[in-house]
Amino acid sequence: MVKLAAFDDRVKEKCDVVIVNQIDARLKTLETQIAKQESDVDKKFAQLDSELLKRFTTQDNEISKVTQLEDSIARGDSALDARLNSLENQMKGNGSSSVLDRENVLSDKELIKHVVQEEVNRKTTEERDLENRKRKRRWTTSLIGKLVT
Repeated sequence: MVKLAAFDDRVKEKCDVVIVNQIDARLKTLETQIAKQESDVDKKFAQLDSELLKRFTTQDNEISKVTQLEDSIARGDSALDARLNSLENQMKGNGSSSVLDRENVLSDKELIKHVVQEEVNRKTTEERDLENRKRKRRWTTSLIGKLVT
């Protein structure tokens, strides 16, 4: 019996059951925490995916609006060119020598220059706005790319 008791004492020294149970409990706790964190990360990825999809959809809508505005500007430019050509032809056709007609022609020319200048200014402003939108879109896209990586 003494030999058996001595053997039990040596085995207890080499393998403590209490420590093994503590390690098992700690492992289970860590596994539970890791599973919870993975679930949280999956939820955050799903939220990020939906936000990115929403932003890309909004940008696509804005791009289509800009394209429509560009087409509208182009149509307006061609209509304006046609009107200006018509006015120039009328001015060339009306070659009367009356002083009043000459004064009206000069004021008409000045009016035409003014209208053309306003149209050029408007078009320049719209082009700057378009360029700013493009820059903003590129910046947003690069920012999203950085967020994703």
